Amino acid sequence: MTGAIHKVVVGTDLSPAATGAVAWAGALAQDANAELIPVLALDDLGPDTSPNTALELRRSFAKLIDDEVDRLGLSEISRSAVVEFEDPRVLVPKLVAEVGASVLVVGRTGAGGFPGLGFGGTAGHLAHHVECPVVVVPPDVEVGVGLDWVIGVDGSDANRAALEWTVETAEQIGGDVHAAYAYDPLLGPSSPPWLKPDDDVGIEGRSARALVDEMASTRPITFERLDGHRIPAILRAGSRHNTRAIVVGAKGAGSWGGLRLGRVPTQLMLHAEHPVIIVKGTERG
Repeated sequence: MTGAIHKVVVGTDLSPAATGAVAWAGALAQDANAELIPVLALDDLGPDTSPNTALELRRSFAKLIDDEVDRLGLSEISRSAVVEFEDPRVLVPKLVAEVGASVLVVGRTGAGGFPGLGFGGTAGHLAHHVECPVVVVPPDVEVGVGLDWVIGVDGSDANRAALEWTVETAEQIGGDVHAAYAYDPLLGPSSPPWLKPDDDVGIEGRSARALVDEMASTRPITFERLDGHRIPAILRAGSRHNTRAIVVGAKGAGSWGGLRLGRVPTQLMLHAEHPVIIVKGTERG
């Protein structure tokens, strides 16, 4: 495999809320030997603004972004800042497609890395509409501490793309892969007390284990079953390991067909203490 990470786009508005996202994205780009592309979307200056004034503003903000990246200790990585006067909900998907971004990183709180819009505005919109994997970084995240990847698995075809991406990324930049399957006793018979944590339960559990075993032919993956609702179970799995990020498919086994994001990834993005990576995939018929 050549690796999943080549270009990392990250939203910034030069605010403290965006610094964590830039630092996390920069560390990822550094470890992957990838290009970092910070993007800043500015409000429209209006029709009376001269082209020279707009150009100088772009240059000034691009210099501020470069200075911030340097202060974060990332001066050696390849980067190219993009500053445009455009709605980020229009600019970012267009930029992601134009540069062939491997991943998009946004902050969870405040402006989410973009001015004037919180998670439910820009970050939430981008998580739904950008096709590449999207990373939502919580505030005060410790950059460079975690090494491992925790992925929620349910054995669905939609989940396969997330696991494949995780294995490929771990092969590229390192870290162990931990697959967590959440079995909710409210949705089926209670787990017998003699079951071990890595035993599968029910049809969905066996499908999840089969998918993990298939992917483990290229890289070792640990499998653990956690009883309880999927969201707190996956969060517990993240706290058990030296977690760099939690990975989840955009849609799980129980998601409705018309939704771009299921309930589980949406809630994880809002509540996880670790960065959450949402990987989209096409379900196979």
